[in-house]
Amino acid sequence: MENQTDKVINWFKGIWERHQYDKGSRDEFRERVQMDININHFTEEELDDLGKWVWNDWTDYKSITSLNPLPEIKTELVKWGDVGNYLTKTLNLILWEWDDDDDDDEDEEDYDPPVACNGCYNYHGKIYNGNLLVCAIHPNGSNNDTCPDYQGSN
Repeated sequence: MENQTDKVINWFKGIWERHQYDKGSRDEFRERVQMDININHFTEEELDDLGKWVWNDWTDYKSITSLNPLPEIKTELVKWGDVGNYLTKTLNLILWEWDDDDDDDEDEEDYDPPVACNGCYNYHGKIYNGNLLVCAIHPNGSNNDTCPDYQGSN
């Protein structure tokens, strides 16, 4: 008999496998969850919060649930940390890591924004765990010379 946690993980696994030949959809999934991590500052210690957050987020979309019927689960019996761990590993996500030196910018290098981000209100441009966070919408920056989410800095 499948336990509650396995039901949730298998539901996410089904979505991921269904899009195995669609790199665009997989990138979109990855970016959406990475954005959730960046906005909510999910850390390794908060994998349970991440798992539950993504479940609640994704199960609200009829476009997802119409193609991927929800399993009947008792949410109080799900080990959400296992779900968060599965998502982190499968989607190759970068969790937030609080650094005692976050307020100390003297070791931080200056980075020029990518061409598509130059002058954008959403540009963040700070380094976390050795990784540049371009913005919450596109953590790694746009893959093009233009960005569909560009907002001028008026």
